Amino acid sequence: MPDTIETSLYTQCVHRANAFFLRTGFTPLPSHVELCAIWLMKQAVKNRNRIPSDALPDPRTGYPDSYLDDILELASVEGPYVAALSERDEEAWERMSSLIVTRVHSYFWRYLSNVVLRGDMQEEDVVQECWVEFADWLSAYPYDCKLEAWITQCVYYKVRGIRESADYKRVMRQISIDASDDLDSLNLLETLADDNALHAFSQAELLLMLRIALRRLPPLQQQAVMSILSGEDVEECSQRMGRSTNSIYKLRERARKSLRQYMES
Repeated sequence: MPDTIETSLYTQCVHRANAFFLRTGFTPLPSHVELCAIWLMKQAVKNRNRIPSDALPDPRTGYPDSYLDDILELASVEGPYVAALSERDEEAWERMSSLIVTRVHSYFWRYLSNVVLRGDMQEEDVVQECWVEFADWLSAYPYDCKLEAWITQCVYYKVRGIRESADYKRVMRQISIDASDDLDSLNLLETLADDNALHAFSQAELLLMLRIALRRLPPLQQQAVMSILSGEDVEECSQRMGRSTNSIYKLRERARKSLRQYMES
């Protein structure tokens, strides 16, 4: 990063840190502002590829004020949770353990129930593998989404990676010609290709998984995806958004393609 951009980014981060402290009513020491700005700057650079596409960038640095503000706000909320986990606080670890076990259970039976895993791997083994990688997940936390949403996504990628690895074999099933598709065998991206299929899954869980990805979509595409998740048909969405049905179809298709690219990256 050229020095001029680095200097401008540091100055921007100082301004955002001062604005944050002003909003919270806290009067910091100059050293506090400096430390906060340095941390924010490092986190912003780390998150460079996660900036929402609809956020207005600073012309000097390319980093939107709104995105920097989001990082600070979430750091103030999630920071104590991250610190407690780093210090192995018992209550924080029990809460995180419950989340990981719940997510592994959900994804294991959704995506791995029809495969033979290496070494007869069981659900408990997947949980253990998640804990092996948990420290890396925690250190990679970008502070632009809820921590539990981030860990949920990490668990999803872990289970998907096991499914897509070369170490398993699919269990072959005899399917009746009249049988319907087993929606539980579909992954998240496959369900996004069919509006009706979304109803087979928990909307709350989908929203948690998609929260990070949705932030990167333009506002109109975000609305289009949310209308799918809420069960709104194209005509209803068209009337609510004041756009033609053809426009809604195109918005939904562009949103699906963008989400697919993000989730597969």
